[in-house]
Amino acid sequence: VGPQTVAVGPSNVVLFNMTGVVSGFTYGAGVITITNAGTYAITYSATCTTGSVQFALSLNNSVDGSAVYGSADGEVNGQTILTTGAGSTLSLLNTSLTPVVLATGLGGVYSNVNASILIEKLA
Repeated sequence: VGPQTVAVGPSNVVLFNMTGVVSGFTYGAGVITITNAGTYAITYSATCTTGSVQFALSLNNSVDGSAVYGSADGEVNGQTILTTGAGSTLSLLNTSLTPVVLATGLGGVYSNVNASILIEKLA
């Protein structure tokens, strides 16, 4: 993700600007649609320019309590296993108390990845 300020609230999702290998999913405007029912392992990360931050996965427009992670240093990593039906939607939300800025250009001359999500079908 490039430089991005993510506001707080259920409609303020992280907007990913690149996708890797995509099979069984579609993506648009911050929403991942799962095309096949199943059980999925999901991991995510976000690197912010501010300290105390919190992110959560939203499944079908509801925050999933098993996927809410926070950090005092601006680096959030989360993981969960979810069973869901075909057509379910998934988003990464900023659930911090304030808007956050996703960090770029940390530690080197290239823009770094500042938010990512990995979805693996288990069954």
